[in-house]
Amino acid sequence: MSTTSSSTLNIIGISGSLSADAATTRLLAVALDGARSEGAVTNMIDLREWDLPFCDGRDDVDSYTPRVQELRQLVRSSHGILLASPEYHNSLSGVLKNALDLLSSDEMSGKICGLIGVAGGGHGAINALN
Repeated sequence: MSTTSSSTLNIIGISGSLSADAATTRLLAVALDGARSEGAVTNMIDLREWDLPFCDGRDDVDSYTPRVQELRQLVRSSHGILLASPEYHNSLSGVLKNALDLLSSDEMSGKICGLIGVAGGGHGAINALN
């Protein structure tokens, strides 16, 4: 296994679907495979497996669970983020919204960001992407 150089991009993908065998998670995996084939180091967070607490607006964000701290650190250490969500009721999924609410501008600042939306119908996931 080769070591990572300082110029290697670190891309994190966050899947906001709780469905088993979700198309959202599968599409995110394809996108991360593409980034990896271009030399990026990738990491996928499947929120189905993370059991994050609800964001409650507390002032002391360090008092959240270790899993939240891990999420914050992974995002903070990445160069870019791919956010993937199904469209639920004309919006992104609640679990992805909650994960984003647990992050702050400290973790998100300076990141490149890609969006993946999954929905049926003629308009796709345009509302979730907005």
